[in-house]
Amino acid sequence: MTDQVGGLTTRAGIERLDADPDTETVVVVSKPPEPAAASAVLEAVAACETPVVVDFLGGDDDAVREAGATPAATLAEAASLALGDDAAESDGSARALEPTVGPDLSVEGDVRGLFTGGTLCAEAALSLSEAIEGLATNVGVGDAVADPLAPSGDALVDLGADDLTAGRPHPMIDPTLRDDLLARTLADDAVGVVLLDVVLGYGAHPDPAVGIVDALADAADPPPVVASVCGTDADPQSRASQVAALEDAGVVVAPSNAAAARLAARATGVEREAPR
Repeated sequence: MTDQVGGLTTRAGIERLDADPDTETVVVVSKPPEPAAASAVLEAVAACETPVVVDFLGGDDDAVREAGATPAATLAEAASLALGDDAAESDGSARALEPTVGPDLSVEGDVRGLFTGGTLCAEAALSLSEAIEGLATNVGVGDAVADPLAPSGDALVDLGADDLTAGRPHPMIDPTLRDDLLARTLADDAVGVVLLDVVLGYGAHPDPAVGIVDALADAADPPPVVASVCGTDADPQSRASQVAALEDAGVVVAPSNAAAARLAARATGVEREAPR
């Protein structure tokens, strides 16, 4: 959310949901918002009679509480809180990750994230930037990646960014751009682990997993791939079907995007000392 626009659509959405008798909880999610836009949205939140959960990635939790809402640190936690789960973020906790962290995911090299969702990329970047000094992204977290279509080092790229979708479909609709970059990334000896998101829903590609599966099948000696699948079995693509296809191809599917980021960090041993 930018100060120039001021969260107009978000504020209108909050007001409409607050007026809807069937809405029990409102969830507000945003990539790192600009200050004036965040304040304007929180004013709408404060006026909302319906309970509100707010996940402003990298935002001010105290400001959210002052607006009478419940802050969430991750998308998974926001969903859990909205459902009234006191053990929010349980699917992304370190304890939940222990069973999937093993010798097969102990590798050396860079973390390379190729995302179709900007919010998912920003969430992963915020998580990894605490552990990886010099992390480069194109979502305003860490250093600026020099070339999003040819990243190097530890880097996360939102392939749905405005400058990358000019004249081409968004990668959630047509993942060709991501699939092509994934093929090159899997052949890069400097890469220790690849981090991906798979986003389902109406309007999204009917089978987003297939490009990932094909890229892995064509790769000679690919690094481990960790992914999260954002969606449900009620989506046209079916989350269960997408997860099964990815796992059959050797992808480690984490229960949430934040969990996938932490798992990628552990795989390369980059739960290093955070920069001081």
